[in-house]
Amino acid sequence: MYVATELAQAYGTYGSSQSTTAAVAASVIGFLVGGLIGWLIGNSRGYPLAGFLLGGFCGCIGWIIVLLLPKKYGYRRS
Repeated sequence: MYVATELAQAYGTYGSSQSTTAAVAASVIGFLVGGLIGWLIGNSRGYPLAGFLLGGFCGCIGWIIVLLLPKKYGYRRS
């Protein structure tokens, strides 16, 4: 985080609405991509919502957690 702040200050974008908008957009895109991958993993295990949320909030660690969850018996993928 410190390096990103230093770079933003060096380029004169620190605290500007443009840098804030870009950070929010990158965070939302990262959450959605991580959530989508988590949903795909979770759907195969029987936990699509848990996979989406863990993948979105925790990224790679969330994917591993979903992979370690036991499969639901009798679960049919839609």
